Amino acid sequence: MWGIHFSQTNFSAIGVDAFIPRSDLGAVGIFGVERFRRNQLVGEFGIRVERSKVDPGGSCDYSETSSSLSASLLYDLSDESNVLFGITHSERAATVEEL
Repeated sequence: MWGIHFSQTNFSAIGVDAFIPRSDLGAVGIFGVERFRRNQLVGEFGIRVERSKVDPGGSCDYSETSSSLSASLLYDLSDESNVLFGITHSERAATVEEL
């Protein structure tokens, strides 16, 4: 399965403690997950790459590209037992509240 993700949001904090400026948030991402089976072996692979941008309307624009990857191999020893090997790497962009 493969796909594309788009988002566009206007963020604003209100009230006495509103120290975060009004900001336009945007993100574009692509992702994919694939599964392969061969006899007793099952392999899975996943990827996501996202470009995020925060524009507070001043000179402090922020943009970042983050990625996540995963891969695994599952080997069936018997009907009741299997062995799994997996590896992952994950990143995320900072949210407007964290900047």
